[in-house]
Amino acid sequence: MRLNLSQIPAGTKVFIDSNIFLYVFFSHPVLGKSCYYFLKRIESGDISGFVDEFVLNEVYHKLMITGIVNPMR
Repeated sequence: MRLNLSQIPAGTKVFIDSNIFLYVFFSHPVLGKSCYYFLKRIESGDISGFVDEFVLNEVYHKLMITGIVNPMR
């Protein structure tokens, strides 16, 4: 059985991997919206989300590389 993000029961504690943040930031055409609403559920307190320093470092690194390759004008 495959569980999608919207099916996670309220009150669940989840570990958030870097891809969730990156799909939202880069507006992934298939997964971006579901990841956004997943993070909104965490923000509202419906579910509890956790990350560690490795995830944060990976997200920062990918965003930094993207900024170097595609600088905003």
